[in-house]
Amino acid sequence: MSEPEIYEYWLAQVRALHEHLRPNTYLLSMDEIRAGGSCEACVKRGLAMGQILGDCLTRQVAMIREANPKAEIAVWSDMLDPHHNGRKNPYYLVNGDFDGSWTTSPRT
Repeated sequence: MSEPEIYEYWLAQVRALHEHLRPNTYLLSMDEIRAGGSCEACVKRGLAMGQILGDCLTRQVAMIREANPKAEIAVWSDMLDPHHNGRKNPYYLVNGDFDGSWTTSPRT
């Protein structure tokens, strides 16, 4: 979630989806995240995984809003829920957990 190239790829996908399919609803597949925070890009940012996830979701929502300002945007809540996966520490192969992700994610 910290590699700049992934956002270029996602933006191209959102634009293509909008151009060819014009969906009214987008589902962000950001659930059951099984690894993160240990690559050089994440480590260099010096952020907790909750902050990285919140930033990632914020950027994805902005991409969709650019293509379709009225789109409905949905995301599974497990990684954002402190009573589910959001606060498990450690979480699988994640460097830490996703604690606080619910405070840095956009309200869609």
